[in-house]
Parts: sequence; C-alpha cells; structure tokens
Amino acid sequence: MRLTLRLTTLTVLACAFASGSCGSIPVGSQDAQPQEIRPWMPYFVEPQFLVADEVRIEGPNNLLEHVALGHDPLAHIYSTETTPDGLLQIVEVRPGITDAPEIRAQVDSLDVRALRRIVVLERVGQPPLEISARGQAWWALSNGQDELRRPQLVLPRDLPLRANARPASAPVGER
Repeated sequence: MRLTLRLTTLTVLACAFASGSCGSIPVGSQDAQPQEIRPWMPYFVEPQFLVADEVRIEGPNNLLEHVALGHDPLAHIYSTETTPDGLLQIVEVRPGITDAPEIRAQVDSLDVRALRRIVVLERVGQPPLEISARGQAWWALSNGQDELRRPQLVLPRDLPLRANARPASAPVGER
C-alpha cells in the first residue's frame, strides 16, 4: 500500500514538472515583459502621503494596476460600475456613521487617506493622471522634506518642483 502511494505521488510530481506547471514563466511570455513606464510614475516613486476629506483619482487605462483601495465594509459603502467615461469605483462613508475609519488607497508609493470619499475612474484611452483632493488637503513626502496644506490639491500639478521633477521623456502637458 505504501509503495503504491509513493509511486502515485512520484508519478504526479513527474507529470507536473514535465508539463511545466511548476509556476515558472516561459521565456518570451507576456508576463516576462517589463512593465510599461507611465508618465506619472516618476512623481510617485518616493513614499508620500495625501490626506483629505474627498479624493478623486482619474487616469488612463491600466490605472487600476497602480491603485489599490481599502475600506471597512461595516463603515463604508463600495460600488463599481462601467460608465461611458470608463470604470468607476467609489468608496464612501455609510450615512449616519460619524466615527468611520479613514478610507485608504495606494497609488504606486503615494499613500492616500480620505475621511469621507474616494473615487477612482479608469478612463478610456490615455488621459493624464490627476489626483484631486478637497477639504483640508495635506500632502507630504514621508521623509518630511516637503509638505503642502490647502483646501484643494491636484497632483501631480501642485507638487513642489523637487518632488515633481518631470522626466525628460514626459510631454510638457503631463506636468
């Protein structure tokens, strides 16, 4: 009985390795390709924070490869829908909840926190990335070297020059 079990296990393992299902990526596959560099990526390489009452993140197709949303299902409402403008995701505080935890998002190395609402719109085509923050907006590099506080911020447009150094390959309109 043990011999049969061992032979069966060895046969299964041999078939798995022979069929290439051991998790390796074949040479030349699409997954092995380097990720396309988007014009906004250099703006959000350094760890940084954005906090506001409401945040809206809009950008081109494949934006969702760079954005992660986090929320508390007991305190927040999450919705997603396809619109003529693109894929729309909304996370907002449930009505009547006054002490809700902040809504979280991550855009590359930008840590985003909203107290009331985050909207993410992945637009059709290649429009520039724009992150609008309204209501006591605060942005800072995690190293503390730069900080902005305004009623409204638009990133990357409002970033200080040092944190907003436009790469040479980016079109002037991206700034």
